[in-house]
Amino acid sequence: GDGGDGGDGVDRNVEKGSKLKIKKFGVAPSWSTVSLLVGFTASNDKVGLPPSNRYVYPSLDHSKNITGYSNKFTRPIPCVFMCSSSAKDTTWDSRWPKRTVLTVQCPVRYEWFAEWQGVKNRSTNLEYIKFCEFWTERLIKIVDKVYPQLKGKYHTKILKTPLDVNKRFDLKLGESHGVEETVSKNFTYCAEFSAATDITGLYLTGKDLCGGVGAVGGLWGGMICIFSLSKNRMIEYVNSCW
Repeated sequence: GDGGDGGDGVDRNVEKGSKLKIKKFGVAPSWSTVSLLVGFTASNDKVGLPPSNRYVYPSLDHSKNITGYSNKFTRPIPCVFMCSSSAKDTTWDSRWPKRTVLTVQCPVRYEWFAEWQGVKNRSTNLEYIKFCEFWTERLIKIVDKVYPQLKGKYHTKILKTPLDVNKRFDLKLGESHGVEETVSKNFTYCAEFSAATDITGLYLTGKDLCGGVGAVGGLWGGMICIFSLSKNRMIEYVNSCW
């Protein structure tokens, strides 16, 4: 090829311009998470977990909590999420009798785990094991406080870190939620960024096209991408449905 064509059909000048366009918004990767899967050898009617999700905060000053935690991870965790798929699923007991599970998650910075990224056989690395135990114990203490009936009844405790997130989703910085959710991202980046790119035939999708997060953000991102592909205006289409 000539000019910026690298011989693979991609115009490198366009590619470079797209990267600069992304960079100018000042967006950063999202926080990562540690996920603790807890198992019990009893049905949920005995364990007593609710079907609703639970969010646990150390106080109502979330900005202060996040700032302190970012600077020193030994400070109180700003948010802990808990949910039980076995409590939500009414058919669970018929498929896995006398088994109950609870998932516990909290935000973490990738750099707290980065030193072990290149370590082979992390499961035998004593420092890494000790660090994982530290997070497991922290989360278990919070679970015990929220659900005191669970204390001492844990059968299985499995912790997954940002390094596991990288491996599972082919990521680099454990950014399990894509772009970090900030005011700048939602009101500047999303307002100017679109599903269509400067590369012909290449479209973007996912929650980072809009101000949503999780499944809802992913759904809206998919809709935006579809409308971009079909050249229809979303508002006109939605209005026509009423």
